[in-house]
Amino acid sequence: MTLSAFCCAIYKPKAPIKSQSKFARAVFEAAGSAAVYSTSYWTALFRGDQEVSDPVRGSLPNQIKKQALHKFLLGHISPPRRATYTLEDRCHEIGASAGLPSSMEIEPDAFIWALTDWFDVIIHDPDHCDVLERCYRLRLKGQEPGEINLAPQPLYQGDRVDVTEPPALQKYRPGFWVEFTHTWTLRNVGSINWTSRTLVCTNPTDSRLRPVGTTQIAIPDSPPATAKFIKISCTFRAQGYEGAASSHWEMHNVDGENCFPQATTTFNVNATVINPDLHAIRQER
Repeated sequence: MTLSAFCCAIYKPKAPIKSQSKFARAVFEAAGSAAVYSTSYWTALFRGDQEVSDPVRGSLPNQIKKQALHKFLLGHISPPRRATYTLEDRCHEIGASAGLPSSMEIEPDAFIWALTDWFDVIIHDPDHCDVLERCYRLRLKGQEPGEINLAPQPLYQGDRVDVTEPPALQKYRPGFWVEFTHTWTLRNVGSINWTSRTLVCTNPTDSRLRPVGTTQIAIPDSPPATAKFIKISCTFRAQGYEGAASSHWEMHNVDGENCFPQATTTFNVNATVINPDLHAIRQER
């Protein structure tokens, strides 16, 4: 159950929220985020075309503003004047879309509080976010779900990074022993300076993809500056094994500590290694 599932279940055009992007942005703002992104980014989040990035997750407090989010959702879900349906009808509709049993009776206030719990888990524990029914049953009993075991946080409070070309957008398809160059485009979008940092490869002897010449790359010192892009490059060589390959990288401080332990794949370089002989045969057919 993803952020897109949350948005699609709840959203219905209603003044002043008459677009998918405005709805996604408004949910985050109500929950305590001040993140500023383009309309296309919020639309992609709504539709599931874009995962919630670490900077966006980090823009929310560890304990989201559930009371403010409840107020926003109640206002959005409540029927307009002269509507032919009730608030309970809308909650039933949302519950059905989110996968609740159709026979389950819905008490609107408890249900809307459960929606805030659901959003909180989607943000802070995305691997275990199929929780709406459990949260609703707890809310019916007057109970609030316990604190979420938060995912690992950045080493430094307020530290954030944005990577323009994460692994999901990389399309490298080298043949056996072929080299290619990858360029990381980074931005310091947090609130602290970057000094004496490096990108470090953690699997330099991988059987399918290896960096050439270096396993550590210095990152230029950078103050927080959302418009300043840092570009650093490395050459990689495909090995003699076909299939998906990944070179794993982390950003370390001067003491060798991982600055972003929660960003387990953010800096990785992915490729699909091609057997050139088999590829040539397939082209001939």
